[in-house]
Parts: sequence; structure tokens; C-alpha cells
Amino acid sequence: MHWSRDRWLVATTVVSGGAVLVGYVGFTALLLNLLGSLGAFVALLFGCLLFVFLVAGPPLTLRGVGANVVTAREEPVLVGLVSRLAQQGDVPTPAVAVVDSSEANAFTVGWRGDATVCVTTGLLDVLSRDELTAVLAHEVAHVANYDSSVMTVASLPTLVGLSTAEASVDVASKSLQAVFLGLFFGVLSAVLVVLTAPVVVLLSRAREYAADRGAVALTGDAGALASALQTLTVDDSSPPASDARDLGVVSAFCVVSPTSAPLPWLHPSTDRRIARLRELERTVETT
Repeated sequence: MHWSRDRWLVATTVVSGGAVLVGYVGFTALLLNLLGSLGAFVALLFGCLLFVFLVAGPPLTLRGVGANVVTAREEPVLVGLVSRLAQQGDVPTPAVAVVDSSEANAFTVGWRGDATVCVTTGLLDVLSRDELTAVLAHEVAHVANYDSSVMTVASLPTLVGLSTAEASVDVASKSLQAVFLGLFFGVLSAVLVVLTAPVVVLLSRAREYAADRGAVALTGDAGALASALQTLTVDDSSPPASDARDLGVVSAFCVVSPTSAPLPWLHPSTDRRIARLRELERTVETT
């Protein structure tokens, strides 16, 4: 296979991006209609939150999961693999970070020119060299497809809606007067989630399938990625150690859904991904 931008992912990104834009505009219009000037303030606050999230989100995310950026001297094999794969994918070489967690997983944050590929110590412990290369190729494919930044923009309304709904329930439980306020924002949050969650699911699943195909294009080894996904699925079937870092904040970006994922249905079925890779492996072998 030869590396190229995934056309299906590009089409999905355009559709989902347009849907999210319409959702932003519609939600702003709803706030203006219901709350007037207060609604304008809330919409502006949400816009500022999005801007801050895009600019400061990656470093804050890395800090939140305890990711430590490593050098070629500290992790020569890991950094060397990422560098070689980035050259093959014709993307700027991402930084490499390690998260001290027994939960085996990997994820990528940041923009194409300033991305960081993160792996957990648990992942380094359970994968073979070929499997590790395949997982890193999957993460580099995310960088090449620009989908990490797009996913950030698309998923923020859903995350804000879920957080607001949870806060609304807490507010409503404080006093009788707060019930109406909590109910009002709870309904608004539910509308926001209902409008945006399907788009986020569509984009999330499309980007994982695209990164799987991209990894095979970079390594030529569909079997290694299928084996890695199988290993990570088996590893995640057991409860993580009590000192494991909580990867819930980056669950949408992980190669497999972590045990702490608040929205585990964002990822496509691992069994289905493995089946697709095995089929791709047979196709490559017969050509």
C-alpha cells in the first residue's frame, strides 16, 4: 500500500465540520432567543472556551495525564520509530511522551506541526517491536490526517454539554430555587449533546478506521496492528492497577477505548477493526 490522505475521512470531516458549525450557530441562536443579552454572553463565553481549548488544550492535557516528553537519549527506540514513521508519512516529526500508567494505550494530541505522540508504560511492556511500530504508525497517521485537531473542535460541544448536564443536576439538588435553573441548563445541555454526539461518533469512528489503514500503508504490516489491538483489548479486560493514570480525559484520542472512558461508544468495535485489518492483510498478500 502507498501512503495518501484518506478520502473517506476527508469527506466525513467536511460533513461533520459543517454539521458542528450549524450546531454552533443554531445553539447561539437558541441562547439569544431564550436569554437575550445573557444568551449572547454565554455564547461568547463558549467561543472563548473553544479558543482557549484549542490553544492551551494539548499542553494542559499532557499535564493532566502526567505525560513526560522524552528524548532520543532517554528512549532511543521509541523516538527513533516515531521519527522514521513521520518521515515516511511526510509529516513534521511529533514530540514523544510517556505516561506512567499500567493501562496499555497510546494517543496523540496537538496540531499537525506541533503534535505529541504519547504511549503508556503499560503499552511498552506488553507489545512486541512490530506491534509497537504498528501502533505508533496508527498515531502518526492521525497527525498526517489532521484529525486530532478536527476531533477536538467537534467533540467540545458534546463534552461541554455532558459537563453542564452533570453540573445542572448538582445545582438542582442544592435547593428548591435552584431546581428551575438546573432544569433549564440541563435541557439546554441535553439539546447540545443530542445535536452533536452523532457527529462526534461518526467522525471518531471514521478517524480510527482511517488511521488503521494509514498505519498499514506506512508499515506494510496489517497483521502487526491487528495483533496489537488484540493484545491491548485483552490487557484492558482486566482492571487497571490502583496507581494507573486516569486516561478518561483523552479517551476519544486513544488507540483503544480505555477502561476509564466516559464515552466508550466513541470507538468502533475492536473486533471489527481487527477483522478489517485481517481482510486487508489477505488483500495485500494476494497482490
